[in-house]
Amino acid sequence: MKLVSSSLIECKREALDTFVQNAQKILSKMRVNAPVIVNRQLEVIGNNETCDTLKRLGARFVPVVFMEEVKDINIDLRELGFYEDIKPSEFKVFSNIHELIRGLWPTPLVRIKLSEAPSNIDLYLKLEGFNPLSMSVKDRIAWYMVMNAAEDILRSGKRKLFMEPTSINTGLGITLIGNTLGFKTRLFIPRTVQKESEAILKIAGADVKREDKQLTVEMIDEVKELASRELGVMLNQFENDLNLEAHLRFTAKELDVQLQRIKKKLLGIVGGIGTSGHMSALSIYFKSRYPSAKIIAAQPAPGTSIQGIRRAETGMKWLKYAVFDHIIDVHPKEAVDAVKKVAIENGLLIGPSSGAAVHATLKAIEKGLIPDEKGVVVVVSPDMGHKYGEFFSQYLD
Repeated sequence: MKLVSSSLIECKREALDTFVQNAQKILSKMRVNAPVIVNRQLEVIGNNETCDTLKRLGARFVPVVFMEEVKDINIDLRELGFYEDIKPSEFKVFSNIHELIRGLWPTPLVRIKLSEAPSNIDLYLKLEGFNPLSMSVKDRIAWYMVMNAAEDILRSGKRKLFMEPTSINTGLGITLIGNTLGFKTRLFIPRTVQKESEAILKIAGADVKREDKQLTVEMIDEVKELASRELGVMLNQFENDLNLEAHLRFTAKELDVQLQRIKKKLLGIVGGIGTSGHMSALSIYFKSRYPSAKIIAAQPAPGTSIQGIRRAETGMKWLKYAVFDHIIDVHPKEAVDAVKKVAIENGLLIGPSSGAAVHATLKAIEKGLIPDEKGVVVVVSPDMGHKYGEFFSQYLD
């Protein structure tokens, strides 16, 4: 058996169901028990599933054997360079925005103290607002989708035009990354999006179309049809499996690395559900690695809306892979009150979906949905609050 650079091994991309099942199996043990079988030209002829899973999880090496050498193995993921793509830049000097995006990961994990939280539970915010383009978690999927699509687009002869329904963050990330590659971007926003968000998208260079829809997802079919007719490319954050994959490979893995530094028991992870990409990935990863940890989702209360998240029953592709111990309803006023609480007690101005996650965390602790013992609860903060003045003003006393 030898370890071969994953960049030298070409394997067939497996269906998402197969990938997720294999990822769960590997992550639960943090070990690989069967090598990838190759011929002398390093072409995969057996155990393609393991090869595909390791590459998509970002392992630096793949364990391979030639057909005549097949045998069982038992190798730790760390020996395969599993964590080696989680490398922050020490001095933060970058030659382009692509280096900038990757070099700022991991995003900060910062402890906060809230008067309502018990002293035995350490609350940490995962500050995705430190992503540099949209200042949100959406930079991750925008970068991953654009970079995986760009080469194919250029080969296919399609127009260098991205077309995407968005509220702001994903669209802003796609626009700015696309600008660096010579792509134009046309964005479709629902009527509920703030005017200042529309202005931000336009100043970034996007062609913005405001549609008479309540939710971004209501525009998916219309944008698909337009993209097909005009030979544009809809990356489709709501259905593109690279969304889930980006969070499984980077967001979840880097959070695992950060938690290893804290050296305390993980009691739970709380976050809002939007496309369901990051929370489904966190559920897959951490339910495999730490089965006792509670995974809790926040959603808007019935009949209300909170920008960036929506109710589970509106339909999200990757929820079928997630195991949520609880889903908690949050009213927009409760989310804004939580934003204000974090700002006053900790000096951080987080966004409304982050506020929803904080409120859901306090509610879960109050109801005993998170174990009352010493340990850590991570609250995912998708973005900061600076873009949401209009939204906040509706709920100020």
